[in-house]
Amino acid sequence: MPELQRPPPPYQQIAQHYRDQITSGELRDGDRLPAARQLVQQWRVAHATAARVLSTLRDEGLAETTPGGGGGTVVRVRSPAPSANEPAPPSLADCVAAAQAGRVTYLGTDEPVAAVVPLDVARAGLAALGRAEPDQTAR
Repeated sequence: MPELQRPPPPYQQIAQHYRDQITSGELRDGDRLPAARQLVQQWRVAHATAARVLSTLRDEGLAETTPGGGGGTVVRVRSPAPSANEPAPPSLADCVAAAQAGRVTYLGTDEPVAAVVPLDVARAGLAALGRAEPDQTAR
């Protein structure tokens, strides 16, 4: 049976335009994207179509919207997944141990971050388990 070849819906075409600009580096992390009202004027589409463009980019992790007068939609590029050659970031247990020992640990960022765990939180967790103190033999 023959199949019809239809172009993608307008919102997908417009989203692809901005996706291409983001992946090419023309639009960078933190750059402002047009508001829905601007998309309506620039692309001559309905407001619902323009809103769907922005929600598609948000759903894909390429944009973030902040409400309010100073808000808007900006490019937010996710950090790439670590490659097989990169060490895995430390586990929460490693961070807690470092904090308890008073050491600084790296949390997968370029700069050291002090890991701080309030003792009240740790005690609350122990209380939930029905213990008064950490099990010293489990280390």
